[in-house]
Amino acid sequence: MAANNADQVVFDKVAEINASKESWNIRVKVVMLWKPTYINNPNMVASLDMILIDQEGSRIQATIKKSYSCI
Repeated sequence: MAANNADQVVFDKVAEINASKESWNIRVKVVMLWKPTYINNPNMVASLDMILIDQEGSRIQATIKKSYSCI
């Protein structure tokens, strides 16, 4: 995360995300959210998937695997 000064945080653009680094600082809104299930167990959620959109309108899909949990 880069900052111009103490009050202004610089966010990376979704359209600029690539494999050149592992960590990106983005500001997005969730525009779609769904919970895929396992084929052999439709009652068990496999992950949390979402479509994210940044201020410029660029979209990206993101997945949170079941093994991760939010605190």
